[in-house]
This record gives sequence, structure tokens and C-alpha cells, in this order.
Amino acid sequence: STECFTPVNWYPTSVPTTVLNTLVKNGVYPDPRIGLNMYFIPDASDEFNEEHDLSKFSYLPGKRNPWKDPYWYRTSFEMPKNPNKRQWLVFNAINYRSEVWLNGKMVADPMDMVGAFRRFKYDVTNYIKPGESNHLAVKVYGVDHPGVPGTQLDPLNITRVQKDGERTEIMKDVTFNVAAVGYDCAPDVRDRMMGIWQDVYIECTGDIDIRDPFVKTKLSLPETNIAMLSVSTELVNAASIAKRGLLKGTIEEVGIKFEKEVELAPGETKIMIFSPQEFTQLIIDKPLLWWPAGYGDQNLYHMTLNFEIDGDISDKEEVIFGIREITKELYELYGEYGLRVHINGQKILCRGGYLMVDTLLDSEMMGEERFEQELRYLKEANLNTFCMEDIPNLPDIFFDLCDRYGMMFWNNFHQCHWL
Repeated sequence: STECFTPVNWYPTSVPTTVLNTLVKNGVYPDPRIGLNMYFIPDASDEFNEEHDLSKFSYLPGKRNPWKDPYWYRTSFEMPKNPNKRQWLVFNAINYRSEVWLNGKMVADPMDMVGAFRRFKYDVTNYIKPGESNHLAVKVYGVDHPGVPGTQLDPLNITRVQKDGERTEIMKDVTFNVAAVGYDCAPDVRDRMMGIWQDVYIECTGDIDIRDPFVKTKLSLPETNIAMLSVSTELVNAASIAKRGLLKGTIEEVGIKFEKEVELAPGETKIMIFSPQEFTQLIIDKPLLWWPAGYGDQNLYHMTLNFEIDGDISDKEEVIFGIREITKELYELYGEYGLRVHINGQKILCRGGYLMVDTLLDSEMMGEERFEQELRYLKEANLNTFCMEDIPNLPDIFFDLCDRYGMMFWNNFHQCHWL
């Protein structure tokens, strides 16, 4: 992770990507999505390799298991001069553990940076070199418990998840779980999707960082002519001294403004909530509602949050949201139970099915252009709901597109047959 290192015989890649995807793109292994190519690639399970004689396909010396060792990702980037700003190194998703180095300094170790469904944000102000070339190296480890692939075409085989009342090995990690080790309608993923699942980037703020802003709607059902909005966000004080300032919000389309004075202790994280009871301007008359495809328009609003210290903006976040109230009920019909979904008080016929992400997490397959095409196709097919099973983390742009196209997303997480 320094300028002294010169990469030789490294494989070019882009992010997001799994290790297996990079090796496939560089011709080390055949594409496992085609034909029976899967059986020319070693598995993360030594037991499975021995049973199916797959070790002979390993590209490593001694034909050792290629997924036992960690892999390095490395990049160099120019950092513009940005005085009086903090720099944050952001990882939106990795799998399964990572060790991060920047300009020769360790930023995170694999005991801290672990878990496939987490985001990581590190203050690297003291490590970064503004106005110079910077070097980032990320050591990615595979899952702790790779498990053994099960038999395919064996629908709802419970032994994939538990056996004799105990969790199977793959279920001991917070990762892609059963889908990565194979199940009734899909083969296993040989490297268990080790790699970098989402973008890695530098974010610049002042001492106060705004995180995860969210807008929640409450309607005066059965009437929909009044909407009460609740705005929440996290504030993080990265300074070693207390900071006081103003958290300001604006919703453009309706000209709403709101603000609150906040003081944060050194290193404090504080959840801030603007309620419609305290800030009556968040009660909107005759709002333009968001509806699923086929039930109305997908009206969207834009909110901006600023945190100001003595008139200077420390951080700014923008959010696109729909005014909608989503409720659900478990209803009974002839002794059977099912889930009924209401949007803005109206029963919605959920029409759709599965849409799965690319098994290699290829950056082109996980990009905005392809996601938009897939969601547009679903809408034009008169569908309004879709599901992914045991998915990896999806980028924010994916959910923005769902809002734009009126698609309802059902996260079928950790095995539908448990339910």
C-alpha cells in the first residue's frame, strides 16, 4: 500500500466483483454460468473437491484450494487538495473479512471488518495525502465456514440449513448462506462470493457527518389528503472536542424548511428526529402520493439535510423519497393464512416473482444501466413486485430505481421455507 510497491502479474479488475469473477474474466477458470463449467473449478470445500476430483483444476502451486487464501485488491488514486475537511473511506459491502491498508498504514483489521451485510466507514484524514497519489490495498478473506455443497434438484431440503436441530456449517456466518453453497434450483458458488460487493470511495465532510437520513410517512387513513412526515438521521462528531451547530432540512417541492440546534460531545453519535408533532410544517396538505406500478403515479420528493457550524456546511445529504404509508396484515381464508399488503390504505395485488443478481457480482451486471433495464421490463410486463432470495447487499441506486418504476421489493432473506 505504498508507492514503493510495483504490482507484477496482477489481474486487472473492477469493483464490485468477486474473486472468482476476476479469475474468470482473466481466463484462469471457465465461466461457471455456462454448461457444466462449474465442474472445472475447485470448490471452497476440500471434502467436496476430494469427492468430485476437483482439486486438479486448481491454478495454484501444489493444486491447493484456491479459496483458502486471502486475496489482495489494490488501486492508486489522486486525492485533490481539500483543506479543513475530513476524509472517510467507505466500503458499502465486502465478503467476508477484510484488512485495509492506506499509504502504508493499517485502517482496519479482519476482526473488525467482518460480515457481508454491513457497511464500513473509516476516518482516514491522518492517512490520506491531499494533492498526491494515494495507494489503497484491501486483503479479502473468504467465509469462515464454507460448508459442503448439497445435492441439487432436492426441493426444500432442510438439511442444507440444519441437521439434527443444529445449524449446518454455512449457516454460522453472516453471509450469502444457502444460495452460495447450492440449493434446489441453483449450483453452489465456488468461492462463496468472496470479494468486494459494492463501491469503495472517499467521502469528504467537516467534523460532523450526516448518516442514513430517512423519511417515514403517516397518512390520516382512510383519507389520504393529509400526510405527516417524520425525518430521522444520525449525526457523528469525528472531532476530539464538542461541536454545536444547526441541522437544517428542506423539502423542495413543497417549500418546507425545518431546523434544530444540536450539540455533540467528542466522538458522539446521536440520532436526530424531526416529528410532525414538533415541526408542524412536516404536515402536508394534499400530498402527491407514491403508488406501485399500475395503481397510480410514482411521485417523488427531494429532501436536503445540511449541518452548519458557524455558517459553514460540515456535511450535506440529499434524499429522494415517496410519500406513502405501507401496512400489512395476516388474513385468514378457509383456514389458511396469507399476507395482505396495503399501500396508502388500498389493498394491492402483488404480481411478480424472482429476480436474481449475477452469481459473480460482475460490475457490469450490477450497474445502474442493467438494473434499470430489468426493472423497466418488469413494469412493462404489468408486474409490481419482485423478490431476491438470500441476496448480497444491493446498492442504493437499485432502490432508487424501484421507487422510480413503482416496483415493490420483497427481501426474501435467510430461506423462505423457514416461514
